[in-house]
Amino acid sequence: MTRLVNFKIALKNLLATVAGFALGWAVVAHPVIASVFAPTAVTWAATTCQGGEWDITATATSLIDGRQFQTALTSVMLPQLSLTMFFPNLPPGWYTVSAMARRTMDGLIARSSPQTVVGLGDPLPMPPVPAPPNPAPTPPSGPEPGPEPGPEPAPPEKPSRSPEPAIASAPAVSIDARRSERTRAMCDVTVTSDPPNAPGRWRARFVVDGRSFAADSSAPYQARTSVRKGIHEFFLIWTTAGRGGVPSPVTVAECR
Repeated sequence: MTRLVNFKIALKNLLATVAGFALGWAVVAHPVIASVFAPTAVTWAATTCQGGEWDITATATSLIDGRQFQTALTSVMLPQLSLTMFFPNLPPGWYTVSAMARRTMDGLIARSSPQTVVGLGDPLPMPPVPAPPNPAPTPPSGPEPGPEPGPEPAPPEKPSRSPEPAIASAPAVSIDARRSERTRAMCDVTVTSDPPNAPGRWRARFVVDGRSFAADSSAPYQARTSVRKGIHEFFLIWTTAGRGGVPSPVTVAECR
C-alpha cells in the first residue's frame, strides 16, 4: 500500500533569486521565481567558486517559444560574495537562466543551477508604416461648367473597436504526491489546475524548478512527474490566442 508523503505546500510571491556555481553540476540551492525589470538583473552566489580569473556566460531561454538570449562577463575574479549579470533588454515573458564559467588559467568549467525570471523589457519594435503615395495632379479645369453639385455624402462611420481583452489571472496548482514505488529517494507528483479566469482555449505548460516537463490543452489540466527528495517549486504558464504567457502563482512543495 502506497504511503502518502508529507508535503509542506505554501504559496509565495518572490522578488529575487540567488543561485550558486558548482563544478560540473547544479548546486543544491533550489531556484525561485524573480520579478525583474529591463535591464534584467540576475544575481548568483559565488562564495563557493574556486579562486582565479573567470569568463562567465549566462543564457536565458524562453519558456514560451524557446528563444535564447545571452550576456557575458570577462576577467571576473572569484570567489566573491555575489555576482550580478544584466540582460540589456530581455523581451516580456518567462525565462530559465543558467550560467557557465570558464577559468582562464586552466579551462576549468563551472556551471550554475537554473533560476526562473520574468523579463519585462521592451517588446520587439513594430515595422514603420509607409507614407501614402503622393496624389495624382489634378488636371486643369476646362471652360465647360461642371454638373450641379449634389448633396454631400455622409461621412463614413468609424469602425467600432473591439473590446480590450480582460486581464487574466491564473489560480495556484494543487499537488498530489506519493512515495515512489520504484525508489524511496523519489516522489511521484500529480499537478492539477483550473484555467485562468478569462475566456479562451487555454493551453497549460507545466514547470517544476524552472524546467518544463509537460503540456495539456484540455480540462482537466493535469500532468505527472517524479522528483527527488528536497524542496521543489511548481507553476504553470498559460497561453491562448491573442495573449502572452499568463503564469500561475508558485507552489512550493517538499518531498521527504
